[in-house]
Amino acid sequence: MSKDLFGELKSLDEARSLLEAHFPGAAPSLEVEGVPLLKAGGRVLAQDVSAPRDVPGFRRSTVDGYAVRAGDTAGASEGLPAYLKRVGSVAMGEVPNLSLSAGEAAGVATGGMLPEGADAVVMFEYTDSPLSDELEVVRPVTQEENVIGADEDVARGQIVFTSGTYLRPSHVGVLSAMGFSEVPVWSRLRAVVFSSGDEVVPPGEIPLPGQIADMNGPTLTASLSGDGVEVQYAGILPDSAEAITAATREGLGAADLALISGGSSVGLRDVTGKVIDSLGPPGVLFHGVAMSPGKPTIAGKSVGSGAVFGLPGHPVSAQVVYTVLLRDLVHRLQGRGRVLPRPVVGAILVRSLAGPSGRTEYVRVRLKTEGQRILAEPILGKSGLLSTLALADGLVELTDARRGMDAGQRVEVILLDN
Repeated sequence: MSKDLFGELKSLDEARSLLEAHFPGAAPSLEVEGVPLLKAGGRVLAQDVSAPRDVPGFRRSTVDGYAVRAGDTAGASEGLPAYLKRVGSVAMGEVPNLSLSAGEAAGVATGGMLPEGADAVVMFEYTDSPLSDELEVVRPVTQEENVIGADEDVARGQIVFTSGTYLRPSHVGVLSAMGFSEVPVWSRLRAVVFSSGDEVVPPGEIPLPGQIADMNGPTLTASLSGDGVEVQYAGILPDSAEAITAATREGLGAADLALISGGSSVGLRDVTGKVIDSLGPPGVLFHGVAMSPGKPTIAGKSVGSGAVFGLPGHPVSAQVVYTVLLRDLVHRLQGRGRVLPRPVVGAILVRSLAGPSGRTEYVRVRLKTEGQRILAEPILGKSGLLSTLALADGLVELTDARRGMDAGQRVEVILLDN
């Protein structure tokens, strides 16, 4: 039997808690697969990674200068330089063929290996060479100054990255430094996206009077793809419970997540809630969230552990729901060990905003700079106008506890994708 939960609006925190309780981690269907290092960016580690060797593996200079014994530069100043004997230089990429004794120095470039006997590097800027074999040092250095130890970056045997790490470019670089050519990652999360409505026509088709082009399907597909999901846009479904149920069951047979836009409210043609409930147990987890735009949002779980969402038909509503509610879930289902908050930037509001009435509101804003200040200009418009979101750089959150915001007030802007 279908639950009628639309009158029981969940707060955003309640909705997030329910989703985390029912979908606490990686989707059950994910498998470990090895991918070439050069294709590992944007993937999620499926195993802990330990360092097979020290990085950098030798003591190296962080500056262009001279390798020295720090004690030989003690008290050096422009008025009273320390005088050292130049005994050669270290070629890049080679093991030094010399060692330093007391009072000696050897040229070394950034990244070069320090010769035996050296324990610091003095920068070129603080030296002079009046004679070919003599070096004047006008500033002292301490032991290990301008030097990276052999295992200072990564030590052999150290667990460098844990399972669930989302691999950014810097992670790929460290993996390369450790000698990895292949990386164990989770297989990509799979999702299927449907739009619904007898009045909706596919992308590229010119709508007749009374019809509308599908915006939600392509927009949600792009959002999921941008988050590293293997997503299938499965087209448009009629306002029929039987048709939507059959398509959703088939879609979840090959996917971990299904998004259905349209039909999520409580009108006569809004059948998405009944469809999701029929996929259970547990079926519908909540129907209705105290947020604007995005109130008629449905979340559910199928008997096969697939996550199913009914999203509002209005394009802005569907996209805001994805941004502030679903993206965290997507990241967890991908196996990410840490789900980070959306990046925010502080800005000055240029127009006053009325306080919300009992629910969290998200106002679209455009950012611009004025001198050293970042300004947030609200873009007002109905939730059916996707162009207002396309023009926006971020969202300002108005919680039900706020009394509105005044022009000139500092706000936090949740950044949208570039």
